Amino acid sequence: MLPVTNWLAAQSKATQVLLGIIGCGLVALLDYQTGYTFNVVLFYFFPILFVAWNVGRTAGIALGILSSVAWFAVNALTAPPGLPTAVHLWNAGMRFAAFVGGAYFLSFLRSITERAALANVDHLTGVANMRAFEKLARGEIRRSLRYRHPLTVAYVDLDDFKALNDTLGHKAGDEALRQTAALVARSLRQSDSVARIGGDEFIVLMPETDYEAADRTLHRLQRVLLAKMQENLWPVTFSIGAVTFSVPPQSVEEVVSAADRVMYIAKKSGKNGIRHEKVGESGWPAHNVA
Repeated sequence: MLPVTNWLAAQSKATQVLLGIIGCGLVALLDYQTGYTFNVVLFYFFPILFVAWNVGRTAGIALGILSSVAWFAVNALTAPPGLPTAVHLWNAGMRFAAFVGGAYFLSFLRSITERAALANVDHLTGVANMRAFEKLARGEIRRSLRYRHPLTVAYVDLDDFKALNDTLGHKAGDEALRQTAALVARSLRQSDSVARIGGDEFIVLMPETDYEAADRTLHRLQRVLLAKMQENLWPVTFSIGAVTFSVPPQSVEEVVSAADRVMYIAKKSGKNGIRHEKVGESGWPAHNVA
């Protein structure tokens, strides 16, 4: 069923509307074949709700009206003779309210879901924003404290990003940010997360990741990012600061500040470098790598 769903989602809106109309027609044909005795009104909802969710409110309501007309026509052709007109009208009104109301409600629910999702996404890069990161980080900090699992946070800064904007323009700068975000996201595990928290700054959250595993990931990540910048002839490098906590502080702000501080040390040491600290239970660095 999943391949069919993926195929439907990949179609253009016009194709999806056409498929909805075809679906409505097939249900109407089934409704006619089964006659007045067997009610198949539920099946009308499938094309209506599909179009309302994927295409939008207007298309969903329009298909709901079309389905109401189709049902009314089939009902008029198959109803037993002598059925009062008031019954026809009442049933038609109920179907109309159900079809159109269902389309409106589902499209409204979709818009709320999209707004909620956009509130947690950086509009340029498509990765999480600071709001979403704070929520994720709070949960991972609590889990780390409860189970005594290590937690690594890394701060990634694009060196000489302003020079890229000045020489090649903001369009190139925006594309560099998008590609950086995409590469970071692809280089991490599913349990990890990346967020854009500044103009040219990203933060990476790696739950249950000890110093050695995080260090390997960070060096591999920097190689991948540098290769992409060189491929596009962009004069950008990366300063990465990371902290692996044996026992993290309870505040998200403290976790972020610790990684930010280490990143600035890497940047002041000549840029294009990684500095990774391991913080023990005492709260003081137990191990540093420049």
